Amino acid sequence: MHEAIADELQFDDRLPSEADLAAEYSVSRATIREAMKVLAGRGLISLGRGRRATVKRPSPELLGDHLSAMTRRDPARLLELMSVNDNLGVYVAELAANSRTAAREAALSMAERACELMESAPDLQRFRVANVEFHHALVAASGNEMLRFVLEAMDSALGSTVNSAYRGQLSLGELPDSGSVAIHRDLLEAIRGRRVAEARHLALEHARRVRSGAHQRVATVMAGGIDPGEVTHARPHGEPLAEGHQVVESAQDGTPAQ
Repeated sequence: MHEAIADELQFDDRLPSEADLAAEYSVSRATIREAMKVLAGRGLISLGRGRRATVKRPSPELLGDHLSAMTRRDPARLLELMSVNDNLGVYVAELAANSRTAAREAALSMAERACELMESAPDLQRFRVANVEFHHALVAASGNEMLRFVLEAMDSALGSTVNSAYRGQLSLGELPDSGSVAIHRDLLEAIRGRRVAEARHLALEHARRVRSGAHQRVATVMAGGIDPGEVTHARPHGEPLAEGHQVVESAQDGTPAQ
């Protein structure tokens, strides 16, 4: 059944009835029913009372939930996910600067609007929303649908962890300075002007700024700023730090960790 869903059916297609599937696979309807529950649990199909199962469209939220489950339990995994996100952000900037897709200009206009919203944001929450919209717009400008899917999942996991996990110690307490918005604008203009090398440089600089502050906050958590009883698998007090601690140390002076 899994192969049929993956290889033969399209998203939103209906599966055959339980009776037809039971006959096709020479098993009981009860077995088919249990198999469908497993597939639904994996996010592959949707079940509904009184209607046939349908093939479910892939959801970034489902992948985001899995990533969040890892980052909320281990700060070292959060550092790893941040690093992946940074490197993909640089790739997005390069793709967007080179893109020839029809949707590119509309996406860059959305990024421009997001910059305006960041500049006028009265609080941190609205700044975050505008910042996410900016980076989603750049992904749209890149024309890469798989990147959009993966980065949306990562944004969901990072946002969930930073905002609510570890007793909120990873969250910024105040609005970023004007330099943060300025680098977004500079990046946008480099992409708009198709200056690929400049876009790459600015994306790296943006990642460095974001990462240095975030790494310092994660270092506080890893150094014992959280009660291990509050987060499953958190590092017990006094236990040597994992390998990820070396990454944090490299960012203490503001130098981006690699």
